[in-house]
Amino acid sequence: MRRATSIRLLMMVLGVGAIGCSVDTSVPIEAPAASQLAVLDVNATLTTPAAEGTDLIPAIAFVQSTTYELVSVPFEGDMPGAFSLTLDPLSPRVITQRIALDGEPAAAVGAIATISQSREAELAGRRELSVGLFSDPTTHTVTATWCLSAGEPCYSEDYGCTAEAAEEMWEGHTNRSPAWQSRELFNVDTRTQLVVTDGCTLLSSEGDPSLREPVESYLAFAQDHWLLHLNTHAPAGSITSYLMGTSEAIPAGYSVIALDRFEETAAQIEARESCEQEARDEAAAQVGSAHRVTLSDADFDLETCTQGISICDEAMTLALRGRADRNCPFAGYVPHPIAEADLSTLELTFSAEHPVFPW
Repeated sequence: MRRATSIRLLMMVLGVGAIGCSVDTSVPIEAPAASQLAVLDVNATLTTPAAEGTDLIPAIAFVQSTTYELVSVPFEGDMPGAFSLTLDPLSPRVITQRIALDGEPAAAVGAIATISQSREAELAGRRELSVGLFSDPTTHTVTATWCLSAGEPCYSEDYGCTAEAAEEMWEGHTNRSPAWQSRELFNVDTRTQLVVTDGCTLLSSEGDPSLREPVESYLAFAQDHWLLHLNTHAPAGSITSYLMGTSEAIPAGYSVIALDRFEETAAQIEARESCEQEARDEAAAQVGSAHRVTLSDADFDLETCTQGISICDEAMTLALRGRADRNCPFAGYVPHPIAEADLSTLELTFSAEHPVFPW
């Protein structure tokens, strides 16, 4: 058996907001027995080939708003090929209250993934990489820094810029100080490549420049299956159950959700969009009345929100509740839980394509 360590990989994915709304939970509902799923048998096929000689290990890519939290898992067997995963308890940072409504459980949903693991990384264990960008508005200097884990050497570059160029580099960079983002790596290249804008000149550098260079890596995701973990059960009729494709309760613990993919017809797209629009209109009326604002469709996306994040969060969550109440269809897929008794060997196809997720 080989064991890898926990890693994080930052990648852009769609998130769902959360608010402090409540639903009526006054009628007690008996919770289903917790899932006992602890081992998954998998037969894996790669459609995105890895470089010859690349050593691959499985992991689970849990969605974290704008990130994947790649959690390695104990396994026996070969990747690709036949192997068994042991599903250990999850870190609290992975299981989050995605939908902050009474009755909705803290949840983690992700896909089984596979990553490259070199012998060097296997021996070195976990590495942490921080990439930071700092801009001084008084001197228009920009400093970019790449560091391994705490106490390790760093590499930095200092740039002299015009005021406009310094602002452009600052605004165009996702990992910037003072709130640097730290990423745990296991031989996975997630280093943000610094784009130097016109109007900036390299003044000096210090440290080992190899820290800035890409690392050979491979990442692929199992398609058409989710791995769900719930701290407590999802009640029948909950938003969580709706997103997993059922009106029934889902037990606490691990579950496997299968996705049946299909090509939407024009009529199906129109029906889905109409259902979603009805849910948004209803949410806009409720939130608009409560906060005395007028919401547009732009306010149901945090990137285009015009009313403030908390109001848009509230509108998005109420719209999701409306979609669940109407049982609106999903875009090109139908999810459904696989009963634990029906789980045998999962036949999974892995590719570099990012899987569709419910949030």
